[in-house]
Amino acid sequence: MKKNLILLFVVAIVLQTSLSFGAETNGFKRIKNHRNRFVKLLEQQYDKYLKASTQGDAEAYKQIMTNETVSRMEEYIKMQKLANDLSSFLKDFAKNNPDYRQFKFAFCDQGEQLSRVAYQRLGTENPATKKKPLEFFVMFFQFENNEWKMSYNVQSWIPETNEDGSKASVEQVLK
Repeated sequence: MKKNLILLFVVAIVLQTSLSFGAETNGFKRIKNHRNRFVKLLEQQYDKYLKASTQGDAEAYKQIMTNETVSRMEEYIKMQKLANDLSSFLKDFAKNNPDYRQFKFAFCDQGEQLSRVAYQRLGTENPATKKKPLEFFVMFFQFENNEWKMSYNVQSWIPETNEDGSKASVEQVLK
């Protein structure tokens, strides 16, 4: 039940933020080079986020995340009474955070105020369908107070092949 509530909360944040994110997509500069300095900067921010979450370091978390995300997370914790404080919630939630290194870099969309980094990999075969899903992981960032801060991340999957038999990609999901 607790895990479902956390998932529901994350989906709500994703939906709200993606609405503002969609408004900027036309101005993105697509980066395909994983060694790009901007991509590495965003990955470093995510690494800080993972470390803060795992250690339950609420102060570090607040410095890395957008103000809106921190505010919503604190509201949610109070409303659902899921933890005594942000630190204990972060430690519980850290188990759900994937490591981008387990995925293959797909691209980074760099905007003036919003950016995202996308990764993908083939999942394990479903015994019923004998097909592997294409798993993807996307990190979203906002430029706030003169630095790039984590907004949220999402991990999901789609069928490996499209209905026409062509290979699926994370780019199709994030048009």
